[in-house]
Amino acid sequence: MRYHRRVLKEFDPSDPKTRQWGWVHLSDSYGNAIRSYAFADRSAPGRQLNPDHLKKCRDEIQAAGQDQLDWANACAYATSFPTESKHFKVAGWYFAAPNAFDLMTAYLLDPQPVLLDAAIGNLNFEAGANPNNVAFLTGVGWRRQHEIVCQFSQNARRALPPDGIPLGAVQAGFAYLDPYKKELGSLTFPWDGDQNSPYAFYDRWGDSYNTTTEFIAVQQARGLAWLAYLMAQSPVNEQAWKSATARIVSLPAAAIVGAKVTARLEVDGLDLTGARVVWEARDQDPAFGQTFEFTPAHSGSQWVEAEAEWPDGCRTFAVTNFPAQRIDGGHPHAKDPSTKLLINFDDLPDGQLTSNDQWQVTGKPLVTGENLGWMAKPAGKAVRFSQITDALRIPLTGNTQPSTTDTITLSAWLYVEQWPYGKWAGPVFAYTDRNGEETILGLNCDLWLRPSAPFLLCGGRMISHAELFPLIMLNEWQHYELILRDNNFNLRIDGKLVKSGPVQDAKALAKQRQDKAPAIKLGNFIGYADEICLQTEPRLTR
Repeated sequence: MRYHRRVLKEFDPSDPKTRQWGWVHLSDSYGNAIRSYAFADRSAPGRQLNPDHLKKCRDEIQAAGQDQLDWANACAYATSFPTESKHFKVAGWYFAAPNAFDLMTAYLLDPQPVLLDAAIGNLNFEAGANPNNVAFLTGVGWRRQHEIVCQFSQNARRALPPDGIPLGAVQAGFAYLDPYKKELGSLTFPWDGDQNSPYAFYDRWGDSYNTTTEFIAVQQARGLAWLAYLMAQSPVNEQAWKSATARIVSLPAAAIVGAKVTARLEVDGLDLTGARVVWEARDQDPAFGQTFEFTPAHSGSQWVEAEAEWPDGCRTFAVTNFPAQRIDGGHPHAKDPSTKLLINFDDLPDGQLTSNDQWQVTGKPLVTGENLGWMAKPAGKAVRFSQITDALRIPLTGNTQPSTTDTITLSAWLYVEQWPYGKWAGPVFAYTDRNGEETILGLNCDLWLRPSAPFLLCGGRMISHAELFPLIMLNEWQHYELILRDNNFNLRIDGKLVKSGPVQDAKALAKQRQDKAPAIKLGNFIGYADEICLQTEPRLTR
């Protein structure tokens, strides 16, 4: 009772100061407090409520509902876009269905059909009944937005964002983006800011990153609350539902890059007739259809996902993987007298790679046969670096150790998914000192260099990251060959010469090569590696 008396004393629900900008009823926490009091007799019957305070709370809810109703009636598309925003031709953080939450709370106090109609009008606008035919709720409709303000979506492998995220349904125009500055807005005709004949306001939309359409959990919760109530009024509320197992079938055990494959969805106990199925796969645009035909673009593991949605809102999901290999793949390296070291992982058991007499392991690299796309006839295994911290250091001693004047050829097949931008600085594939820290010949990454790509070190920085960036393909097997002969370096990728020439600092290089126990360092990127080979030739003397 003490807190009740304090609320009555200090909080007046009808005070305009509780309204955002003086006209938005039920603003933020004030709105939460008002709704809690207005429905207290229903959520906890028998509570002693102050009649005057209760009436003020309910009047405020009715006023908010009336505003939403008036705005919907004043819009040709039946969405409650505020008249106050129209005066200044601005829009930001406007969410159609979540805003209809105020219509539904007013309806629960006074069930006028016009309030329910206005709420459904907002729902229709969000679901696609708008000038752009775009759904402003992810996972809904035929025309779906790809680019949204969501950190998970920005970093996920999929092109489409997760389901169930509300998006700003009206926007004033394209946002300022650092790569394009104001260019996107300048390309619009007529110009959005034209005083006499601007681009139609409700027609403004672009599949572009726009912070004025960014949701927060409050909008998602408001939309979910009243839509759950609406669904509960339909016959679907008595429909029994048990999650069903879905699987993707018809894909080959292994595919060839450039050759078409077809996927099909099966769901135990459910008929897919009438269901909307959306597909996503690696390097592919999303597509609708009962089947999904696509062409793998790169070698390696291919992921495929499918989501089926029935008219009553039920959904099921499936995901699978299959390998694809290059038709022009390579062959395992054949040892010859020049081969000092040749490491593959064919004879090791699947699972975590551990340190032994031949190498030291950092992190948790895995031995796997899931991605052998570099081979014309895939067989054996490769090492998988799942985290930036995963790496191998291979000490060179005894018969594997080159002399300080030998010609060195270091090669390997690498499949890089992500370079260690912002997470690691140092060698990623290199002939190094004994600790694997100082590169004598090899590829290094810098912590903050953009674009994210390695550079070649050999007595100085010989090839910049900017030079290598267009030549190094992510998510593709490539063969790297690094050669040091006398004081000249050579880099080849897939057999093609990238660059060669004299080293920058021959004296520094010679000093580095005096290390009595060099090593090969490999890792600190996300991806795969195979066929690590070190060859030497003695220096010719006259």
